[in-house]
Amino acid sequence: MEYLHPKIVAQAYILDFKWGNRNEFFTSREDIIDFLRRKWANELDYHLMKELWCYTGNRISVGFEYK
Repeated sequence: MEYLHPKIVAQAYILDFKWGNRNEFFTSREDIIDFLRRKWANELDYHLMKELWCYTGNRISVGFEYK
């Protein structure tokens, strides 16, 4: 499995976004980078699936499932 770097993944998000994960909410790429570093330090071997739930205008809603 190819290693994903948090800085590369964070570039997929536009600069003006809001992103949440359970009880944490992020509004900057630096927040995402920090979150992914913490998450990936503990969860080394998991499979991630992302599903588009809905979209309208310039908003999207996605669901994540991982195991």
